[in-house]
Amino acid sequence: MHKNLEIIKIEKIPNHLISFIEGPFYKMIDFKKGLYLKTKSNYLYLSNLESLNALSISISLKDINTIRNKRFKLILNENTKIIDLKLKGKMINKNKIITKIEKLKPKTGFGLIDREFYDSYEYISDYISSKSLEDLIGLGKGLTPSGDDFLAGFLAVNFLLNKKLDFNFDYTRTNSISARFLKYARKEIFSESLIKALTKSPEYFEQILNYGHTSGADTILGIYYALKNI
Repeated sequence: MHKNLEIIKIEKIPNHLISFIEGPFYKMIDFKKGLYLKTKSNYLYLSNLESLNALSISISLKDINTIRNKRFKLILNENTKIIDLKLKGKMINKNKIITKIEKLKPKTGFGLIDREFYDSYEYISDYISSKSLEDLIGLGKGLTPSGDDFLAGFLAVNFLLNKKLDFNFDYTRTNSISARFLKYARKEIFSESLIKALTKSPEYFEQILNYGHTSGADTILGIYYALKNI
């Protein structure tokens, strides 16, 4: 049935990605300790990360190396953990979140060099005042530009506070992978760490900081801005 294909067992997967594992896959993009696969209408990020985001699937480290060089088939089995990344529940105490973020105050990607957290907050506040939230798409550096990560954090708080803010995002201003993350965010689908940080414990913000170079910090800035301004 799967002749000449390496069988890759999925260890953990968000339920909204199951329909994409059949492929076909058109190209691979090495990123950090994993691989992005392009499907006809989506991207999948294969890694061995325990905490998943909207595009990620967890497989073994051995299998990550295997798929770089061989044809493969992704499969679910009885041990595959299927999770739901839809943002649900109530937000924990707002002041606890703000206090934790102010303690971390991570450097963000808004600038030619990493920018101090409060400088970034002032910069973004002025930017939004003179333009709009939608103009943040594609702004900054990284595979997911800083502005896109900021918007994801902002949207998460927006949904948890049940604010009916309407956005008109121009996805052509950013790259296709980052656009896909934003489209999922519009559907209230976020990373495990972000969901837990907002609904269970602010200690999970430390995990968010592991995203990319400044992606986690940029997302946290979006959360902070939303809590201060919505």
